[in-house]
Amino acid sequence: MIANEGPDVFYNGTIAKNLTSDIQDAGGNLTREDLELYEAKVTDAWNISLGEYKLYFPPPPSGGAILSLILNIMKGYKMESEPKTTDEKILFYHRYIEALKFANELKTNISDPNFSSDEMAKNLTVDSFANHIRSLISSDKTHDPQYYGKNSYLDSIGTTHVSVLAEDGSAVSVTSSINDEFGSNVLSPSTGIILNNQLSDFCGRADNIFHGERPPSNMAPSVLKSPSKTLVIGGSGAETIPPAVASASQPDELTIEEQEILEVIDDGDTEDWVKDPVIKIPFSNVYQHVCTYRDLYYKTFELPACPPGVDPIVTYPVALSCHCGRCAMDTSDCTFESLQPDFCMNDIPFYY
Repeated sequence: MIANEGPDVFYNGTIAKNLTSDIQDAGGNLTREDLELYEAKVTDAWNISLGEYKLYFPPPPSGGAILSLILNIMKGYKMESEPKTTDEKILFYHRYIEALKFANELKTNISDPNFSSDEMAKNLTVDSFANHIRSLISSDKTHDPQYYGKNSYLDSIGTTHVSVLAEDGSAVSVTSSINDEFGSNVLSPSTGIILNNQLSDFCGRADNIFHGERPPSNMAPSVLKSPSKTLVIGGSGAETIPPAVASASQPDELTIEEQEILEVIDDGDTEDWVKDPVIKIPFSNVYQHVCTYRDLYYKTFELPACPPGVDPIVTYPVALSCHCGRCAMDTSDCTFESLQPDFCMNDIPFYY
């Protein structure tokens, strides 16, 4: 219907009429006027320089500023070659993980610029701010969670990303989401549209919500471009999007991904590249469904029947207390072992 009648049918036509009726029947309060007044915002991309490359990313309320902060922090370590020894690799990943912890806390500065200032978000993209955060990173130790901030966010599993690079050099990086799996678990029967629960993204990040305000997001669809090469990148995975995109976007003179990035761009051979390990930082919490687990400890056990050459020893978190629901009260009714893996480590990304 949209293909035949254009986007107005969604905002002003038959779809709008049927969708708002279904939402109101389900107890929601979306009106025809809400859809009629909605406008997709078209803005210029923000960008930062990374050596010979320039990274382009969307402004708030997307998470592009968080991505740029991570990359700028790592840029300041001025790594000239890939870490080769165990100690060099440990130091690199230690610094990288510490940068992710600070970036996670600073997500509270991402909001809809139509309703609040974006000056702090802009500050996240400048070198001087990254230098300040880098000065807080200890190369030989970690700190209590409060050192990085008190913010943590729940996982989202209803997100997808598409990157397109055409022969003529035009590029598109698009991330879309209904937030949780099946969104709000409400389907509009007359239109087939699954309704999102994106408003939950305000939890822990905003004291007030205004009519028409767009929620903050971790989405970071980006284009990394040099005079001769272009990388179109993005991802899904809620709070892991900026760290994952940062891990794969650091140009050659800056970090260990140098050969992988260039080979992907030059040869299009991604098979080995996508097998590289991904780091997921729990930020003192472990996530499962809509519960945030706290007061956890780590248990180690040996997996059976792992193939030769694969380490069968796995360490996983065990929850002692948790915080369940969106913006809900604490509860200790979760004294069970959570997230016990049943896979061998060559089949999935490892977790730090």
